[in-house]
Amino acid sequence: MRLLALALLAAATLNGASAKRELVEWAEAQPWRMGRAADPAKIPTRKGIEFSRPDGEPAWIQLTTRVDVACGEDTSAYLYEWSGDHWARRFALEPGSPVDSLRIQASNTLVLATGWEPACTSIWHPFFVGLYQIGAGQKTVLEGTENGNPDGETVAKLEPNGIRVEFTGASIDPLLGLRRHVLHYTIDASGAHRVDPLALSAQDFVDEWISSPWSDAFAWSDPALAAIHDQLPKRGQMGTVARCADYGSVWQVAVALNQSWRYFRVSEQGEHRYRMVAVSEKPCKAAKR
Repeated sequence: MRLLALALLAAATLNGASAKRELVEWAEAQPWRMGRAADPAKIPTRKGIEFSRPDGEPAWIQLTTRVDVACGEDTSAYLYEWSGDHWARRFALEPGSPVDSLRIQASNTLVLATGWEPACTSIWHPFFVGLYQIGAGQKTVLEGTENGNPDGETVAKLEPNGIRVEFTGASIDPLLGLRRHVLHYTIDASGAHRVDPLALSAQDFVDEWISSPWSDAFAWSDPALAAIHDQLPKRGQMGTVARCADYGSVWQVAVALNQSWRYFRVSEQGEHRYRMVAVSEKPCKAAKR
């Protein structure tokens, strides 16, 4: 049965790729590509094809193709800029797995793509994020998925040298279930680098810190916490959040891990910038409210 399922999946993927290729070939063969005054609202279309102006580059034209798949659509996007005597393709995104509700933001050098992979029944969907450099060619800077809930608010912004994306995803606390996630990256010659903010509250920062590998968490930590971090369970119950009386800018977040309370002390440095400074089995003295 598993071999049959894999064979059916492979056939569906092949048919979907063929359908997407046929749509873009049809769209690019139309006369609009030869006219500088082409208006996306007036370009003839057919089922599965849409023309628009991309966010961030209103002088460009965006072609979006959609192919029906189980529980959603498989979406691809293409960007075109006028070059001499025709609309030249500057960018193409054909995700390896189906992505529904694909949103594109563009600048002359960067393209941000976000969207949700279809899922029939689960509240969790893979949330797709892709960042690409464009110029003489096209280069993938980062691309991947995070488990999230599409019913929550999604905010995606292309910045001059990076991106900031916020979405609703899982918490380490199964009773809470959900929390806000922040993906903020800047780009330099060596690639993409995650930067502040990692979270929008001290509690969410602790959640992110516990669930992240040390290779990511160390940049926001006292180096002495490496051994403690690697021993922490990745599931727990969030408790109280309070300021420590002896340290005005330090928050204490209580978390029950394996039925034992741990107290995470987080330094707040303004504009949602946090650092993990201590993890203790004893609480600090809470400041009076």
